[in-house]
Amino acid sequence: MSIRPLLLPEPPGEVDRAPEIFAGGVAAVRRAVVIGNGCAGAENQCLGLVRALGLADRLTLYLSVASRIAI
Repeated sequence: MSIRPLLLPEPPGEVDRAPEIFAGGVAAVRRAVVIGNGCAGAENQCLGLVRALGLADRLTLYLSVASRIAI
């Protein structure tokens, strides 16, 4: 089995404009509900997403204490 390089299309010519998700303005995202699955890596990614959205200063963290099941 041979590995071929992945050819990606060239980005659009306008590189100095804001990404499409910010077309409505940077303040468009005011509230986000981020649900993690309990895995440490996923939880860190969720917190990183909140920071990237600029909502880290208004963060409320809810924790669910799950009952442990002995197998």
